[in-house]
Amino acid sequence: MLTPQLNTRLGLLFFSTLAGAAYAETINVPGNYANLHDAVQAAQPGDEILVGPGEHAAGVSISKSITVRSHAGPEQTTLVGSGDGPVVQLEAGPNGGGTLVGFTITNGSGHNGGGLFLSGDVAVIDCTVSGNQAQNGGGAFLVGSPVLSDVRFFSNQAENGGAVFLSPDATAILDVCDFFDNSAVSGGAVYISPRGSRTTFATIGAGAFDDNAANDGAAIYARMSGFDIVEANFNNNFAAARGGAIFAADGEFSSIASATIRNGEADEGGAIYLDGFGEFRIQDCEISENTASDWDAAVSVRDSHELAVQGTSIWGNSPEPISGDWNDLGSNSFDAPQLCVVDFAAPHGVIDIQDLMLFVNLFTSRDPAADLAAPTGMHDLNDLIVFINLYFGGCE
Repeated sequence: MLTPQLNTRLGLLFFSTLAGAAYAETINVPGNYANLHDAVQAAQPGDEILVGPGEHAAGVSISKSITVRSHAGPEQTTLVGSGDGPVVQLEAGPNGGGTLVGFTITNGSGHNGGGLFLSGDVAVIDCTVSGNQAQNGGGAFLVGSPVLSDVRFFSNQAENGGAVFLSPDATAILDVCDFFDNSAVSGGAVYISPRGSRTTFATIGAGAFDDNAANDGAAIYARMSGFDIVEANFNNNFAAARGGAIFAADGEFSSIASATIRNGEADEGGAIYLDGFGEFRIQDCEISENTASDWDAAVSVRDSHELAVQGTSIWGNSPEPISGDWNDLGSNSFDAPQLCVVDFAAPHGVIDIQDLMLFVNLFTSRDPAADLAAPTGMHDLNDLIVFINLYFGGCE
């Protein structure tokens, strides 16, 4: 999925690269130069550096409008840090920003950014960032307006932002990015810093957040900042204190739409924890089977934070679905969906004796709902066989 913002941002990067395309060259590593550092030093704006398979020592700084691309993709091409600073620093220069495509980034360590330090209108596409650590942004530290598309963050660690840290005033796009098994004290996957002179804001589209952990905000932590999340999936994230998936406090207007949050866990706010002032909207989401162990709720609303919810299915959460004040905009459901056609009786989500009794009544009265097998229009042995298989198989 390419969001409108991503299309616009990538278009600007593309046309800035075209400015030098008339004289662009392709530089091969190790063909023309033995290492990436020397190739970057020799490159001119608009050039492309094509890197061959294998492990390459990195710790490289790029401040030119060039493209650095792997020949064989991230599965076969790895940039390895020295453990002393980011693996790659990619910063926009006077002629625009560069682009990094198709690498695994690993073994980075630093104060700001273990794997990547990104500044300005730069882009990282189709990369895997894993096994890095930092004080802020174990996987990547973001300044300005970078774009990350189809980037996978695995097993990165930091004090703040296990995978990604947005510095004050950054406006980053994270599109089709996945975050697995990252950890931090605040923001196990993503940390969005408090605003400086303007809003710090993250646009997040069509990504997965699984098995991330933090004290607050296992997937996303935002204080005095904002975000817009569309079509993301959150699964099995854990916060020791607040926000099994999301922690937001004292912030700008933020929203999450067409997303799922499942199996999150925290003391308070098994899925989402909202505190202080701010506005938050949940639209067309599923929030299910999250747990708040401190007798709280899946969505916890504190102080004067304003929450509006519309078109959302909230079910199977323990001990409560929502605590605190919130605005019901309509079309919300607190019942589990049917598991399958034999999940007849409410509450849905479990196959039990109530479903059996209701099926018997429907079958004997020849109700169409009990006509489970071909040929349709008949209630016969075939319908009974389908019911028995699904009933005892738990709908499988």
